[in-house]
Amino acid sequence: MNRYDRPVRLPRQLKLFLVALGFYTRIPVSSRVMAETHLLGPATAYFPAMGLITGGLAAAVWWGAHLFFPPAVAILLSMAAAVLCTGAFHEDGLADTADGFGGGWTVEQKLEIMKDSRVGTYGLITLVLALLLRFHLLLALPAEGMVQTIIAVHVGARFAPVLVIALLPYVRADELSKAKPISKGVSPTSVLLALAITTGVTMALRGRAGLLGLCTLMLLVPLAALFFRKHLGGYTGDTLGATEQVSELTLLAAALLL
Repeated sequence: MNRYDRPVRLPRQLKLFLVALGFYTRIPVSSRVMAETHLLGPATAYFPAMGLITGGLAAAVWWGAHLFFPPAVAILLSMAAAVLCTGAFHEDGLADTADGFGGGWTVEQKLEIMKDSRVGTYGLITLVLALLLRFHLLLALPAEGMVQTIIAVHVGARFAPVLVIALLPYVRADELSKAKPISKGVSPTSVLLALAITTGVTMALRGRAGLLGLCTLMLLVPLAALFFRKHLGGYTGDTLGATEQVSELTLLAAALLL
């Protein structure tokens, strides 16, 4: 084994953070760190922390853009920045999930359709509607507090998939699936750490209103988990992406109402 094949010697929590960063964003991380796929499960604890990065970038772009451009343009640029940061990772999951549930009747058909890299009619329509809804929800929010809201929404929405992983088994039979290693090693400690990060950031940025929105989301996520269990028998990587996207919309709607 040469020095490039050896595991990187870093504190465990820092390594978990870097694994989460490399898996959930397009930010480059050492291939030696990412090669330790057994860390993907416990690294899920830092999934909400990735919202600080994507949300922080989106908020920074919005803040800079709104000084020079109309509100609609600033929001579109902010949304584009978030998509570029993640490589449309979650949007792809939403589209695939919509295709699977829209075009499949049996569990096997749904899973097979979701595995197809091509986007179908159901996926395209769902994705367009979700992006339009996100745009209009952001446009309806007041500029005051927008930075805090964007970041808090990105953080909170990324806790929802962690909860789904904790509640359901992984169902995809494909050994090469990127999500398969996540299903191993997700402990109650990882879930609690993810919850602590999410709650702390939400309270710090949006106070009681943000906490109410987060509580609403946590009441709805188990219902989504029941839906996935009934129709698929568990979760897949695509359903995690769909969960994150719907959670963003839920938290944005809550921010508008609360």
